[in-house]
Amino acid sequence: SYQGVIAVAGEVSQSALSRFFRRFLDAILAHMSRYIYLPRNEAEMNSTKLDFYRIANFPHVIGCVDRTHIPICPPANLEYVFHNRK
Repeated sequence: SYQGVIAVAGEVSQSALSRFFRRFLDAILAHMSRYIYLPRNEAEMNSTKLDFYRIANFPHVIGCVDRTHIPICPPANLEYVFHNRK
């Protein structure tokens, strides 16, 4: 599973990763209504598509994701796993 692959790369057990992932999802769901907006019907979806097209000529886009980079100190022997590829 994808959790197994990620757990191996992060040198944690799959069960620990699974617990973390559950906590992560709970946090996302707890704050979703404040920070995440999804079109509620076809009219809103079409309006969003049109807005993206008007702004940037991106066809068929109904949303995007922004992110924040958080500096971390990775283990010296695993720095490559934490490489920022942005």
